[in-house]
Amino acid sequence: MNVLQRIDDGQVGGDHYKSMSTTPWEALQVWLTPEELRGYFKGEAIVYLARERKKNGLEDVKKAKHVLEKLIEVYDRES
Repeated sequence: MNVLQRIDDGQVGGDHYKSMSTTPWEALQVWLTPEELRGYFKGEAIVYLARERKKNGLEDVKKAKHVLEKLIEVYDRES
């Protein structure tokens, strides 16, 4: 399994998305333009980083990292 596949296979903080037949990330990749998708992932990472002190601490930092790994995958796929 390559690194890019592991990004979608993993989930920080449970399996509530992975248990769905279509995950939100999969749907967004179909519905959004590449530019919109990049913006979504940037915003999602910012949200996790902004709340880490008041909510889930290190888990939120790990979630932001996971989202940024997905953003890197989007950039790699575009080039």
